[in-house]
Amino acid sequence: MVPRTEISLSNVSGAVQVFIRSIKDRKYLILVFLLLVYSLSMSAAQSAEQVLALKRRHIFLGEMTSFMGSRGIKTDFAMLGFENLNRLQEPNQTLIFNRKKKLMYSGSDKNALELNRASILVGMSARANTKNFTWGNEKWSAPKEVTLKGLKCAYYVTNKNKEKWEIWVLKDVNYPAWLNRTISEWLRLPNLNGIAARALRTNRFGKVIAVMELLDAKRIPAPANYLETPKGFQQVSNVADVCTAQDELLQDVLDTLK
Repeated sequence: MVPRTEISLSNVSGAVQVFIRSIKDRKYLILVFLLLVYSLSMSAAQSAEQVLALKRRHIFLGEMTSFMGSRGIKTDFAMLGFENLNRLQEPNQTLIFNRKKKLMYSGSDKNALELNRASILVGMSARANTKNFTWGNEKWSAPKEVTLKGLKCAYYVTNKNKEKWEIWVLKDVNYPAWLNRTISEWLRLPNLNGIAARALRTNRFGKVIAVMELLDAKRIPAPANYLETPKGFQQVSNVADVCTAQDELLQDVLDTLK
C-alpha cells in the first residue's frame, strides 16, 4: 500500500522547490504551480462543504429537517420517528433508518413511497381527502421568481377541484429529475422541476390551509458523514418495519395498497 502524502499550506514553498528541481523544461513551471494551487484549493473547498438546512412542517408528516448538499439529501421526520437518505450515486434506492430500533431499510423508491403513502393515509382524518394529493395535468401559472426566507424560489399557482394551490419551489438547489420526483412523491405534492419549500391550499370556502410551511432556512457546514450509513444498524426487508409508531396500523394500510 502506498502511504498517503498530505501537503499543507505551510510547506507549499518546499513542494514548489521540489517541482522546480525535477522539471527540466521550465516552460511548464507556471502550469505545475497553478495545478498545485488548484489542488490545494479544491481540498479546502471539500472540507468546508456547505449544505442547505431546511426545517419544514407538513400537514400530515409533521416537522421535518432536511440537509441538502452536493451529494444528496438527508431528511429527519420527527413525528414518524425515522430518517431517510437519497444519495445521488444511488438513484434507485432510498435508505430509511429507525434510530430507536436500530433498523435500516435499503430498497427501491417505489417501496419507500408506499410507506410514505401509508403514513399519510394513517394521518388523515378522512380517507376521502386523498384525492387532494392526486396530481394530473393541472395547468400551472408561469413561474414567478420570489424570495422566501432569503432563498430564491419559483412561485406557481393553479386551481384544482375549485381550490387554489400555491407552491414555492427552491431554485437555490439543483438536483436531477429523478430526485425531484422522489421528494415530491414523498410529500404528495406536484413535481414542478424542483423541491417544494412551501405549499398552500385555499379551499372553496376561502380557508387557507398550510399543506407545508417553511419554518427556517440557513446554510451550515455539512454534518460529519451525514449521508453515510451509521454503524450498528440491522437491515430489514420490510419497509414498514422502520416506522416507530403505528406499526400495526401502517401494516394494515400497506396491505390494502397491494
